[in-house]
Amino acid sequence: MLRYLSGTCNYGILYTDISDVILAGYSDSDWARILDDRRSITGYAFSIGSEVIAWSSKKQSIVALSSCEVEYQALCVATCEAIWLRRLLNDAGEGQKESTSIKTDNQSTIKLAYNPVFHKNTKHIDT
Repeated sequence: MLRYLSGTCNYGILYTDISDVILAGYSDSDWARILDDRRSITGYAFSIGSEVIAWSSKKQSIVALSSCEVEYQALCVATCEAIWLRRLLNDAGEGQKESTSIKTDNQSTIKLAYNPVFHKNTKHIDT
């Protein structure tokens, strides 16, 4: 690790001045990726303009029964982060007028997020 750090000490992220401060998010996960305990990995990233300002990748604490459930959990975690980031931007004088979009790639999750009707396949997902 020290060799990596000494070899990359001149690397960095350059943030440029942006005129429109618009927060956008991306959420994704994999279903039962870890073979030992069948848990999934959740990840999200948030950007303003083309600069990424927040990101995370974590193992979920539950064992999901479907790809829809694992993506929905990831979307929930990303939504909590979006709320916190919006409050932070508001405190910094850059309040968001429009809603923050969070993109995900699972069609079942998108439909469930737009119409949260719980039926037999999603009744076990807690609020």
